[in-house]
Amino acid sequence: MHQRERVKLLTVTDGDTIVVNWHGKRERVRLLLIDSPEMNYSLKDSSPDPYAFEAKIFLENELLLAETIELEFDSQQRDNHGRLLAHLFADGKNVNLALLDEGLARYAFEFAEYKYSADYKEAERKAKEKKRNIWSRENYVTQRGFYNPQPKRIMRLR
Repeated sequence: MHQRERVKLLTVTDGDTIVVNWHGKRERVRLLLIDSPEMNYSLKDSSPDPYAFEAKIFLENELLLAETIELEFDSQQRDNHGRLLAHLFADGKNVNLALLDEGLARYAFEFAEYKYSADYKEAERKAKEKKRNIWSRENYVTQRGFYNPQPKRIMRLR
C-alpha cells in the first residue's frame, strides 16, 4: 500500500495542494496530514492568510527543481472532494515533513493510522518549540486551521 508512484507536476495551488498528471489524467492532490494557511482564492477582496504565500513558494521551490516527484498513498486514496491524498516526495525527500519542519504547515486531519504520523508530529513539535513561521504568531494556529483577523468582506443581497 505504501508504494510510491511517479507523477508530473502541473501546478502548485497553495502550500498543501498541487495539480499533477497521474496515469495520463489531471488530478488535484491534497498533501496528507498537513494544513497550510489559505491563499483565499475564492474569497472576493481577500488577501492570503499570513504565511500562505511563503508555504506555496516553499512547495514550488521543492518541486520545480526536483528530477522525480512521487506520491505515496496511505490508508485512504481520495478525500470527499475527489482529490488524491498523498505523502509527497521530491527526489526522495518527504515534502509534507519539510513543510512541517519549516513551520509552514500544521499537523491535521488524522482520521486513521498513517505511516509518517509520528515523524510529522515530531516535526511540528520542533517547529512550534522554535516558533518557526506560523508558530511565531500567538494564537494564529488553531484546532480548526488558522486565525486571520483580516475582516472578510460580506456581500449582502438587497
